[in-house]
Amino acid sequence: MARRLAVDPRRWQREPTVLQQAAAAGVEVVRIGPAFFDGSGLTEAALRGGRFVAADSLDARVDAAVTALRSAPRALVYVYWGDVDKVGHVRGCGSWEWGTSSRPSTSPCAGWWRGCRATRRCTSRPTTAWSTCRTPSGSTWPPSPTCCPASGTWVGRPARRRLYLEPGTAPAVAATWRQRLDGWAGGGASVLLRDEAVAAGWFGEVSPHVLPRIGDVVVACGERGAIVHSGVQRPHCSPSRGCTAR
Repeated sequence: MARRLAVDPRRWQREPTVLQQAAAAGVEVVRIGPAFFDGSGLTEAALRGGRFVAADSLDARVDAAVTALRSAPRALVYVYWGDVDKVGHVRGCGSWEWGTSSRPSTSPCAGWWRGCRATRRCTSRPTTAWSTCRTPSGSTWPPSPTCCPASGTWVGRPARRRLYLEPGTAPAVAATWRQRLDGWAGGGASVLLRDEAVAAGWFGEVSPHVLPRIGDVVVACGERGAIVHSGVQRPHCSPSRGCTAR
């Protein structure tokens, strides 16, 4: 689907995606999700490749996925279902809620698991399914206004924050974040300046045009950590256990 986007995602993210690489290797790649995902900026940047199948209900997505798996000797099928994703972001992938929502016997996606088993039986081909989630459950650190100057901003996932700052302020801001996070119950966090993070290999090989996007300071939480800001994030979107930002 062609869209008029403020930023060209293919220019912003120039490298071939995993899905494109699989398609180039002769794998049948199918992406399944709500119709409005097709052609969106995020889809074009991170999930382009193969063909897109629009399906709104979970049953329709499961049917489309099973059909895609049976359509070719080698297939890679990506299915998005927001309910499981939401539980993962809000409760964390270590929570019992996420375990229940993704377990084959209790998940609303149980039809998907049954379809995979049926496909394996009727095609005699190995079929593997993965469920994914990003945000851990556990402690949430509430940053104070002194952690980032008014002229700066920070973005990214709760467990991986990137700070964009005025020239010359990054070392002092990084030092403040390190001090605040020292001994934090969330499992600790690493706070690096951009050049340090790149040198440490956090982003692999980095092209020059990508460097400014990384941020001046990068914060990576431990396994049980996440950083949220109540000023810009709704409370129910936080995996926090009793922490609130002031």
